[in-house]
Amino acid sequence: MAAGLIRPGELFAEAALFGRQHTTFAQVLVDSELIAIPAEDFRRAMRRDPELSSWVADIIGWRILATDALTEALNRRAAPVRMAGLLLRHLTRACRV
Repeated sequence: MAAGLIRPGELFAEAALFGRQHTTFAQVLVDSELIAIPAEDFRRAMRRDPELSSWVADIIGWRILATDALTEALNRRAAPVRMAGLLLRHLTRACRV
């Protein structure tokens, strides 16, 4: 199941920052470059840079809201309607890039 799309410059697997093993799967749609940063190095950078910490908190907050909306949609709508909504959200988001 596709749970979301990550745009250039966004975090992926940030749960690892908090000691949680990331168990989801990712697949690229276009040629991509991935930068892996050890969790402790990233946490150290967050402690030194309040702006970075705020950025990460914003991303996590938006992901929580998106997960909540997705969970509600999955529980209340038929499969074709869910897929149409997911595609529409991602197309709308992609047009803002």
